[in-house]
Amino acid sequence: MTKSKVDRPTFKFLGGWLCLDFTNTRNWNSRDSVYERFKTYTDFVWWNHDKDVFTDEETELLLREAQRRPAEAADIFDQSIALRDAIYEVFAGIAVGVTPEKVNLPPLNTKLSQIMAQSNLIPTANGFNWAWTGSKVALERVMWSPLWSAAELLTSDRLDRLKKCAGQSCGWLFLDTSRNHSRRWCEMKHCGNQTKARRHYRKRQAG
Repeated sequence: MTKSKVDRPTFKFLGGWLCLDFTNTRNWNSRDSVYERFKTYTDFVWWNHDKDVFTDEETELLLREAQRRPAEAADIFDQSIALRDAIYEVFAGIAVGVTPEKVNLPPLNTKLSQIMAQSNLIPTANGFNWAWTGSKVALERVMWSPLWSAAELLTSDRLDRLKKCAGQSCGWLFLDTSRNHSRRWCEMKHCGNQTKARRHYRKRQAG
């Protein structure tokens, strides 16, 4: 591959749905840039690769295309960041009780109308499915699957399981699939333990 894992971001996939993992590439409750995983267009390509959206071949093609068209790649990077922010705004709002009529859908609908022309129904062994038919070197491909995934989650019966991590500097989103719907953290060993440590420290200080 063009870039080794040492030279590119590593991602965690804890959201339980593709578009939630897409938003969980920064810590929303912190302004520290260290918590931003997307710094360049190629980071979006690698995210799709690591999420098994892109094959090795598709990843290589897009990385080379981005090198060939750097100005366009930079523009798509800005669009992708804006889309991620819009997706997060929608689902973070729902997670804390924003009603459907107050959800800001126009940014998502605008992008959805653009990518619909890049998809077709195809036959599969078990029936039919959607497939992307656009060019393999279309730089905007990095946005297609996350956006489509957001539309699928919004219309699914899993939306009521959506939660926002209670971590102080986190804000990640996830689907709570626990039996009693009691999950509070994106990851217990990180946000959960940090919160418990802070609580313990405050109790000791107060004592």
